[in-house]
Amino acid sequence: NLVAQLLTGTTNVEQSLQRLQRGHAEYNGFNVLFSDGERLAVFESVPGRGRVLAAGVYGMSNHLLDTPWPKVLRLKQALHQALDADDSQLLTARLLSALDDRTVAPDEALPPTGIGIERERWLSPSFIASPDGRYGTRCSTVLVGERATSGWRLTLTERSFDATGLATQERVAVLDEWPHRSTRASISESRLI
Repeated sequence: NLVAQLLTGTTNVEQSLQRLQRGHAEYNGFNVLFSDGERLAVFESVPGRGRVLAAGVYGMSNHLLDTPWPKVLRLKQALHQALDADDSQLLTARLLSALDDRTVAPDEALPPTGIGIERERWLSPSFIASPDGRYGTRCSTVLVGERATSGWRLTLTERSFDATGLATQERVAVLDEWPHRSTRASISESRLI
């Protein structure tokens, strides 16, 4: 499994990028962001390229990193605002709220991806809900990393939704001392909403 290899591997980002470059054709199209604990990298299987990222704020949807789609631009702005708020206690809540943005972009801002204007409209919000309920956002995930004495303390919060778009459950998992200690996360909280 590609994701498990990247999460549990002991290679640096350059080695992982080389491995992805050699083996990405085995998979359907994908984009992946990953880290070795010091640097962040991205690999985009179409067009088959990867790179180490400089410090900054990035956004990714169903296209290449930082494609200026309306939802990507709105989410990057929300991330900037959440980080500037200087309230780490509310960071996850603010980011989950940004992912729950159901604002439909104006027609003139929609990308011409070839799927038609109606589908472009219902795919334009950060939170997607098709009119028939058969396609859409089923979970939103926020990963917050804080430097620790030995690596990182990662807190992953995932909110699940039913087909109507109602939140049904929220789970929080914490991973201490990543990547140096165990790669297993402990679920500290799981509750129905």
